[in-house]
Amino acid sequence: MTQNFMEQVYTLVRVAIERSDSAAALGRAVGINKSNISNWAQEKSAPNTAQLAPIADLIGAQLLIPGED
Repeated sequence: MTQNFMEQVYTLVRVAIERSDSAAALGRAVGINKSNISNWAQEKSAPNTAQLAPIADLIGAQLLIPGED
């Protein structure tokens, strides 16, 4: 079963939080407010690509945005 793009985004955020030990620690590491990260993990809102890129870089994930080269 494949995940749609937004499911993958939310999974990436949750994995990054786990690897960083907390939303606050992840936020400090990538320069994003911890409340934003918490909202993303709870699927209350979503990061834009500029916010998502440093999170992907931090955990060594490749970020492929649909429709972008």
